[in-house]
Parts: sequence; structure tokens; C-alpha cells
Amino acid sequence: MKRTDIAVIGAGPAGVGCAVQLKMLGFNPVVFERNRVGGLLHEASLLGNSFSGRAEKAGALISALKMKIRKFGIKLEKNRITDISYGARGFLLEKEHGGKTRCGILVIATGTYPENGGITAVPARENIVFYGIGKLRRVSGMSIAVIGGGDAAFDHSIVLGKNNKVSIFVRDKISASDHLVKEVLENRNISIFRGFCFKEMVKNGRGICLVFRGGDGLKECRADFLVLAVGRKPELSFIGPEFRRKMPYLKKNGLIFLAGDVKNRGFRMASIAWADGIKAAMEIAAAESGRDSR
Repeated sequence: MKRTDIAVIGAGPAGVGCAVQLKMLGFNPVVFERNRVGGLLHEASLLGNSFSGRAEKAGALISALKMKIRKFGIKLEKNRITDISYGARGFLLEKEHGGKTRCGILVIATGTYPENGGITAVPARENIVFYGIGKLRRVSGMSIAVIGGGDAAFDHSIVLGKNNKVSIFVRDKISASDHLVKEVLENRNISIFRGFCFKEMVKNGRGICLVFRGGDGLKECRADFLVLAVGRKPELSFIGPEFRRKMPYLKKNGLIFLAGDVKNRGFRMASIAWADGIKAAMEIAAAESGRDSR
């Protein structure tokens, strides 16, 4: 069993930002990442309001995170944390690929997972319905429907609209950032349909037929793929009810910290997540300094 002072779960902007700051403050954290460094940056194309003052390509930011990990010698373990418990010896992290790790302080920066936004009529169909665009980035010449009016829906559409015909269906108002809306409107491959509420989906050969209810009645949309971008929830599925009951006590005593999208709900931006990770690291340093002085 391994022992480390501080464990960080998640290697997105918040997790990496926290680990970098901890290193700069003299700590030696270990970061656990179940998938890829960068988190939801892999589902984005452009990010506005960056430190440079201009929209940044997500790929460049992912490369910057990887560079930070190498530069500061941060230990990164590719593993999924499946359960967490806390006792007299601190935190015990159980890992998917075997082994356990103990730590004294825990940072959870696991981001969010997609929800269906109440669209329960959409059956799970492999290779047709998606909640992200990772597997669709290389498709070309297809017809793709996107449901959602926020940043994720419009960002996904920008990426997919480079080589495909994309139809965005927005139930109410558009809430996406102006720079994303502007780019969508300038792309002839992308169409926006406002005031349409999803009704049902039926199989149509190799593709699907989507039925929406709007002010003028029903509208059908035939597509090869459907992307749902209608909201996200904090990714805390690995935390059981017993540990959840202990979390308020652990937070109060400076033993557990949440950073980034997992705690910021509607305020999901890479720059906020990065700063939030730094803040968590500084709070850890302050808490440790207080414990040392006692």
C-alpha cells in the first residue's frame, strides 16, 4: 500500500493547477487520472476569456497542462478511483486497476458528467447518440443533430461543422458565449432552430429521425448522429453515502477540498477551474501551517 501526503483526483485544469501550486509550495502530491490529461478540454475547440485576452484553442491548453506536469515533476498515475473511505489513518483510496493508496489530504477535481436534461425518450444507442464529440471528431459528410443552447452545444457544433452538416435545436434562449455564437452564425454548415422541444426519436435505416415540437407544430430532422449537450452534474459517483456524511467534517478541518467544475456548478470555465485549483493548494498550505503551529 502506498502513502502520500496529498492526493489529487483529476488531471483537468483544476487538478493540474492545484498540483503545480502545491509543488511550488513545497508539497509533493500525486495526481490520479482515469482517462486523459485535460479533462473536458478534449470536448472543446475554443475557450474565451483566457489570460491572453483572446480565444484559445483547447488543444494548446491541453499541451500546456502536460508541459506543466513534466516541468514540475508531478507524479501522475493513470488509474480510476472507485471508492474512498476515511479513518484514523487518513484517507484510503481504492483503485480500479488494483492497489490502494493512503493520503492525509485529498483534493477532488473530477469535473462533471453529462445528464440527459429530462430527455428520457432518447434510448441508448451505441454509435448514434453521444454526450460528447470525442468519437465524432473524424467523421465527415454526415448530418448531425445537436440539442442544447449553451457553450458545450455551440462548441461541439463548431468542431463538427467543419466537415458535416449540423442542426442545433434550442428549446428556449441561447446561453452560449458571444464568440461561439458568432462563429456558429458564420458557418454555413450549421443551422440553428430555436423554440423546439424534443418529442421522440425513431430509428431510420442506419441513422435516426428526430421529432421536435415547436410553435408551428412538429418538425422532423433526419440525422446520422445525435449529440446531447443539455447540462452536466458533479462527478462524485465514486463517493458512497457513508463518506458523504463525513465530508462536512473533513472540509471544516481542512482535510478535503473540492476544486473546479465539480463544485462550481454553472460557472464552468477552464480559467476558473485553473484558478480554483490554485486556491485549493493555497488553502491546503494555510491549513498545514496552522496545524504545524499548534
